[in-house]
Amino acid sequence: MVRKDLNQLQAEIIGVSAIVGAIRGQFDSDNGMKLCDEYIEAALYGVENHLDRIVEDLEELDERLVERGVMA
Repeated sequence: MVRKDLNQLQAEIIGVSAIVGAIRGQFDSDNGMKLCDEYIEAALYGVENHLDRIVEDLEELDERLVERGVMA
């Protein structure tokens, strides 16, 4: 697994937040351009998997901090 720091994880979370905001915009009534359901489903699947990887990275980061005695 690639070691990530907090700044990298923060950037990833900001990116996921932007994607979720764009998907949410698909449900606004005044949005003239709509993605088909298949693309929205694919986007949500991608976000789900990305969030799962972020959780794994946070767990690894936590383990490294515990090993260094930074966190108990």
